[in-house]
Amino acid sequence: MKFTIAARTYNPKSNGAIALHKLADSINRLGHQACALFFLGHGKETTWHYSVDPNHFHPDFIYYNKFKNSKELENFILDSVVVYPEIITGNPLNSPKVVRYLLNREGFIKKGVPINPGESDFFLSWSYLYHDEPNHILRFDDEFLFTDVKVLPISNRQIDCSYIGKGSKYGTCMPMPNTIEITRTWPQNKSDYEDLLKKTRFLYTWDSATAVIADAINFGALPIIMQYAPFDKISINKELEFYSKGHKLPNLSTHDINEIKILERDFEIFRSNYIEGVNNSASKIMKNIDDLIDKINKHFG
Repeated sequence: MKFTIAARTYNPKSNGAIALHKLADSINRLGHQACALFFLGHGKETTWHYSVDPNHFHPDFIYYNKFKNSKELENFILDSVVVYPEIITGNPLNSPKVVRYLLNREGFIKKGVPINPGESDFFLSWSYLYHDEPNHILRFDDEFLFTDVKVLPISNRQIDCSYIGKGSKYGTCMPMPNTIEITRTWPQNKSDYEDLLKKTRFLYTWDSATAVIADAINFGALPIIMQYAPFDKISINKELEFYSKGHKLPNLSTHDINEIKILERDFEIFRSNYIEGVNNSASKIMKNIDDLIDKINKHFG
């Protein structure tokens, strides 16, 4: 089968970009063809472009790009299943076969921008948080596959960080005092980003649905979720506990050394179970995508 994945250029700090690029890579590894077509903007202001710039892609992912000219690309798109994330309105590529991949709730990334789906659209969702009755659930846990990272206990760390991300869309957000702010563009490279998290004690985040939370857990930094919008605390905790076998992410209530030791113990229990859960789910990802392709094929006949 042929697929056109509508995506933004690759960004390791964006769950949405990671998921869409990983989807293209996985489809190609399963013997099908999936190209990435990039977009900018939202709603009626969306613009489209095809790129061969290596900076727009993950260096280790496989993308189908055997197009000699724009006409070949156009024909490929029209003959393919087009996968739109939820921030795309309508069917701008005029595809007869559309998959909607909900990586957030409709209209939440860009307020007031609806999906406006077609009657035959296939609904794929990252989580039941985003769609009550999707045709399929797909989480790319293998992209967050955790290794046995040896980390310092939080009581031995001196740095605290802040991350705002998408949080500014839902409220007034400012980095916590005396913290280093992580952004989507800084640190600029993955190595510096990981090294910073390995030294971080608390990560204060106003974005409750970001890959930065999983990264913090992996490298031993305790995430402190400052804002849960557009979701709620119960829903976000359920998402985290999906992997941690019911163990709860501990809350920060005081910087007293005795409390830090309790946090340290509870966080390590949570972290070890969370990592085990993610890795278990990741081991089944290609089977999940194979099942997804089969469902899409049957859906569109």
